Amino acid sequence: LSMNNYFIFDSVQDLIELIKKGEVSFEEAAWENISDEAKDLVSRLLNKNYKKRYTPAQALAHPWIKKVKKIFLYFQIKL
Repeated sequence: LSMNNYFIFDSVQDLIELIKKGEVSFEEAAWENISDEAKDLVSRLLNKNYKKRYTPAQALAHPWIKKVKKIFLYFQIKL
């Protein structure tokens, strides 16, 4: 969404450690123009707890996805 690489790492091991932490922050400037709904979806998709993490069906039912679908349909953009 922000077109930036969220994970900044020096080695594969560093990347693995970042993923294990499961911390998501939207404080960076790259996220300042991203809607709260979009950030909510990203947070739910990246939830470390698999029982709370969104399933594909839940993601597709998320308000942000529904809004994007309407925009794509309006401009006749194929997904």
